[in-house]
Amino acid sequence: MAEGRVEATWLPYELHPEIPREGIPRPERLMRAAGHLDEMAAEVGLVMKRRDRLINTRLALSTAEFAREHGRYDEVHLALMKGHWEGTADLGSVDDLLRIAAAAGLDADLLRVALDEGRYEPLL
Repeated sequence: MAEGRVEATWLPYELHPEIPREGIPRPERLMRAAGHLDEMAAEVGLVMKRRDRLINTRLALSTAEFAREHGRYDEVHLALMKGHWEGTADLGSVDDLLRIAAAAGLDADLLRVALDEGRYEPLL
């Protein structure tokens, strides 16, 4: 590693494990607070579409860990973030997660097995 460089390792963290798999309606207070965040994001060229539901991220975090094991973490992590914030994916949908993984060159069938088994549950 070059002097002065920092290597970051993303670790899975489930912020709200109490959210059920199907998600929950976004609280009104969060909907009202979004305006300022949206303005800041737009200033730096980020797209942050708001959804009317808070999602459960467990399957997305598991998908990222599957990608890490198969050497495709960076690509999948970025695709998951873009899919969520740009509104092109539902991270609670196994089909969307399989599509994202396959687009990054991963075996969607093996990912489905890992998700069905709950292979990454202990890590999360």
